[in-house]
Amino acid sequence: MSRATPTDRDLEELLRTYGGRLSALAWSLTGHRQDAEDLLQETFAQAIHRWERVVASRSVGAYLRTMMVNQFLTGRRRAASREVVSDAAVRDHEEAVVVDLDAAWTRDHLVRLVTRLPPRQRAVVVLRYLEELSVTETAEALRMSTGAVRSNTHRALRSLRGELEPEEDGVVAPVAPTTA
Repeated sequence: MSRATPTDRDLEELLRTYGGRLSALAWSLTGHRQDAEDLLQETFAQAIHRWERVVASRSVGAYLRTMMVNQFLTGRRRAASREVVSDAAVRDHEEAVVVDLDAAWTRDHLVRLVTRLPPRQRAVVVLRYLEELSVTETAEALRMSTGAVRSNTHRALRSLRGELEPEEDGVVAPVAPTTA
């Protein structure tokens, strides 16, 4: 993997080496299979376009991960500027949803909770806890200060904890969405 334009073999090696990990990251960021596939495809397309930078980087995996997170954050900003919320969506959001407590601790449920976070907080949580990056590595990947990583992590974890509140008998139950 060292040419200005990648060969088919280069792309196969890139996909074989980093595809699984990036696919998991994309799914963690988006929470939806199709959106994750789109994000993965956009990231690899960008990698092909910037091939020389990818292969010249100290860590190809870290470079691709940063590209993906930046692509995710940029895409969320674009989508949010075009998004129109209908009255029905607001009504549906305001209704409390009863969640099976046994299922509340599954990975799928946790991912759904994480996808409710604002994009920057979501990216920080995914990189810190799913990708197991340090505060410094997360700051480098997101091009923010370590203090910003810590404060975004704190806010995200506070929001996630707020999704569950203890009932009188000590059992943890989901909290209905608030209308603020």
